[in-house]
Amino acid sequence: MRVTTLVIIILVIALAGTITFGVFYLTKEDPIEKVRAIVPPVVEENNPPEFRFAFYGDAEKNVLLEKPLDAAVAGGKIYVTDSRNHRILVFDYNGKLVNAFGEDYLKTPYGVAVSGSRVYVSDAAASRIVIFNRDGKFEGYFEPKKEGKQFHPRDKYAIAPVGDLQVKGGKIYVSLIKSDRVLVFDLKGNLQLEIGEAGVGAGEFRAPHGLAVDDEGNIYVADSGNNRIQVFGPDGRYLKTLGGEEGQMGKLTTVRGVALDQRGNIYAVMNLTNKVVVFGKDGKALFQFGSPGAEHGQLGLPNGIFIDSNGRIYVVEMGNHRVSVFGY
Repeated sequence: MRVTTLVIIILVIALAGTITFGVFYLTKEDPIEKVRAIVPPVVEENNPPEFRFAFYGDAEKNVLLEKPLDAAVAGGKIYVTDSRNHRILVFDYNGKLVNAFGEDYLKTPYGVAVSGSRVYVSDAAASRIVIFNRDGKFEGYFEPKKEGKQFHPRDKYAIAPVGDLQVKGGKIYVSLIKSDRVLVFDLKGNLQLEIGEAGVGAGEFRAPHGLAVDDEGNIYVADSGNNRIQVFGPDGRYLKTLGGEEGQMGKLTTVRGVALDQRGNIYAVMNLTNKVVVFGKDGKALFQFGSPGAEHGQLGLPNGIFIDSNGRIYVVEMGNHRVSVFGY
């Protein structure tokens, strides 16, 4: 009887291990990465992240980044908009090039976002959003509509020229650089919300670029021409501004990219001063990192930024033609 019970226990343990392995294999998720993502790093005042590594492409294959603008990370892959070469380059989690796609469909890719099985790319020169699957197969063009009708190219709602984009919670968020607005669509292309107009007041923009959306649906906009980050509620209502005063650590200039970490801290990329300013969830400036140059840890005209679930920070440098990775 005891032997039979022992055999049953051993079989149950073996079966549980097999099922666990099968789940991770089928979902293609790294169990270690998944565990780490549960506890994001603590970000403390005056404790900036350290430089980890940078990647440029593959010199042996002559596939190199030229004026990259944005990045997104999903499924252990890093997707980067290679704007001058009209394509998306895909890297593994260590920065090794694994794929390139989009040359036949993209002119000047700006923003990139991954949602589900799809990769969404905003094309600044073509004024449209192009959709691929994660392997790079073309799936179609996003078709924006208002009240069921497609936009005319000269319609004020047309995405021309399009800047950054984010896809979250079944919605697509798009910044319009020259028409000084942010538009929100559902995944079928129906216009849900319009935010902003040209100006310097609260809720107004001058050349909005980067976007971020938190878990509550609040929208963070890099208002580049006004040197600030503006925050809006899910309904588009203006909430607050981040940017600081002259001489303060949190003073922003030519802010291009914005991202949020798992704890709600806000990262703002300053393009011309080659720095990243980090604010706490309460809006208090915590620290800056980066300096002008091409050495490790320095930045060259940074534009986009992405923070993954493990707290890794990816800064996309259009001037140094690379992506620099930082961590705590």
